[in-house]
Amino acid sequence: MNWLARLEVDAETIRASGISEDVYAWHKLLWECYPGQPDARRDFLTRIDQLEGAYRFWVLAKKKPVRPQWCPADSFGLKEISPSFLSHKYYAFDLRANPVKAEVQRNTNGEPVLGANGKRKRGKRIPLVKPDELREWLARKGEVRRRDTETGLDVPG
Repeated sequence: MNWLARLEVDAETIRASGISEDVYAWHKLLWECYPGQPDARRDFLTRIDQLEGAYRFWVLAKKKPVRPQWCPADSFGLKEISPSFLSHKYYAFDLRANPVKAEVQRNTNGEPVLGANGKRKRGKRIPLVKPDELREWLARKGEVRRRDTETGLDVPG
């Protein structure tokens, strides 16, 4: 089952809510369509269109999204996508991305700083702008991945 949600929010509401016009911040904000799942993988696609005096957000996901509080009820639409629609071999689409890499935070000894969960703390995000970096980033994002049942890690598959 796949779902397509459309959220239309006027620019005034965006400003009044303190929502910045940073695409990454909006992607994080759209995670509010899935309450109570702070540690789940972000397994949805988004598109943000700037309209005259408003913004239109699209969310395509396997899990059914819910309307976040900051979106007016009459500005939230939801459709179930037919499985046959997503069964084609090829699709054409426009891609707008903000690829970044995160520096590893290091302590004074040069060792990675670990968080309470034992994972490395993510540092400052650095935009990728060179054509070869952008191609490599897109190729990595396009890799098919699977979860290794023994280690619990994502691996190329």
